[in-house]
Amino acid sequence: MKFLVRSLNRLCAAYDRLGNSSTIVDFRAMDRWYTRAEQVMEACFPAAVSDERIRIALCRCLTCYFYQPCPDREDPWFAYLTATADAWAAAFSPVRGWEGLRLTEALERIEVMNRISYMLLDHSRDALLRRAYNYYARQMDNLAQVSLSVRNQWNILRAEGNAIPLGRE
Repeated sequence: MKFLVRSLNRLCAAYDRLGNSSTIVDFRAMDRWYTRAEQVMEACFPAAVSDERIRIALCRCLTCYFYQPCPDREDPWFAYLTATADAWAAAFSPVRGWEGLRLTEALERIEVMNRISYMLLDHSRDALLRRAYNYYARQMDNLAQVSLSVRNQWNILRAEGNAIPLGRE
């Protein structure tokens, strides 16, 4: 399962590099990315049903996949992405956060929901997104020690902006 998460994370990082490395789009490289992304994501859907880490990585990758001027909102993968974000939103408690979820995974959910907001222009969960961010910011304030993976994810969130307050310490 770790292999699937790493593959999805690499795809997302590759997409970010393709889109941010030049003002000129390399359409052949983008076509190769979409072909590879479809292969990897298709293989991940069955495992995402029972593994939250794969589900989060898959949804992050789907935000890249649908980041285009007119995403096909009728696509089953798009429906999966938005249904997953809606389920995450429904499961969040302002008092307990996402119970039973590791801190890293909670921060990753927030990142994915923020990406849906700013990349796919779906602001329907922004108020909840800010509540979740503030809830976990308080959790971060109360931690004596923070693992490298949690610190890394926290730094990503602090720099994203959009529905998340930019630069909160």
